[in-house]
Amino acid sequence: MAVFSTLSRRLLLALGVTALLALIARLAGFQPPVPKRFVEVPAPLPTNGALTLADCIVFDRDGQSWAVSRRCTHLACTVNYHEVDNLVECPCHQSRFTVNGQVLRGPASRPLRRYAVTRQDNPPRYIITVDG
Repeated sequence: MAVFSTLSRRLLLALGVTALLALIARLAGFQPPVPKRFVEVPAPLPTNGALTLADCIVFDRDGQSWAVSRRCTHLACTVNYHEVDNLVECPCHQSRFTVNGQVLRGPASRPLRRYAVTRQDNPPRYIITVDG
């Protein structure tokens, strides 16, 4: 019985110290590295030069290719691309962004995250690097 009691106290103490260290690291701003993901999209994009995916919106215009995150920087709602107005809008609080991700109207104050896009010709496709 004494062995079990000592083991339980040591285990509880070790778990408590681990939790405390994790909290201190988190409050200090430490974030574990997030591995990059690569998303492959077949080319060409639709005629408007934009394709909405689950994580991002891909644009290909005037020889440039880029993607912006679909996560609003205000409260993380999923944003949508409006082709008629050529802008990205959050349905939750109507934050508006340019197709480059810059804020046009709040409440969001930070731009959308932008992802690197590589266009390949053989086979025709886009490779989007989604980090974090």
